[in-house]
Amino acid sequence: GGGWQKFIGGKMGMNWKMLLTPLLVYMVHNAEIDWTDGVNILIVRIIFGISTIFSLLARLWIYKVVNTTNDERRVRIKQSSKLNPSAAGVQEVTVLEHDMEQLSVSFRTLLLSTVITIGLHLYHAWVLPVIIQAFHQPLVLWDSPLFQIHVLGLPDSGDHNPLKRPWAAASSGFEDIWNQAQMMDPKRREQARTEKKKTKLRR
Repeated sequence: GGGWQKFIGGKMGMNWKMLLTPLLVYMVHNAEIDWTDGVNILIVRIIFGISTIFSLLARLWIYKVVNTTNDERRVRIKQSSKLNPSAAGVQEVTVLEHDMEQLSVSFRTLLLSTVITIGLHLYHAWVLPVIIQAFHQPLVLWDSPLFQIHVLGLPDSGDHNPLKRPWAAASSGFEDIWNQAQMMDPKRREQARTEKKKTKLRR
């Protein structure tokens, strides 16, 4: 149990985040595929759609499990307020309330990343962000404490357990998606090549 949990939450979670985007960028840029071809674009869109639907359905399943479990254990959450330091303190909530709040953030993040990815794809005709998000969405879900606890059934207690509540706030992912999108921009790619050549000449 403990070794499997450490593998899921530790090394594996760290490695795929570091390697996924560079690997996909390399594959897209070096594959002998015409990314402007209508059929290829349709295939990418279908894969992205399946990934998004799966990610949504998985969250809905977790919502059902959390609601059904109705865990009344207490969680102490430290609150900080830069605008009003006197409001800072410790709030106590139930596991149910804590997980529902985290699930709400997860739903909003999925919605935001999906809307941004589709917007950039339709406006700029960039394919790379769609491909990256198609893989990124289910992997982020797999790596989340909500999925690991409520779907995989991993334990959530123990002083050194990374799944012990409260959990660190997740990133919205906007900056990552924007950076991914710009990698597909021909002007940015040409500029990167030019800067790389200049760096080599200086050496």
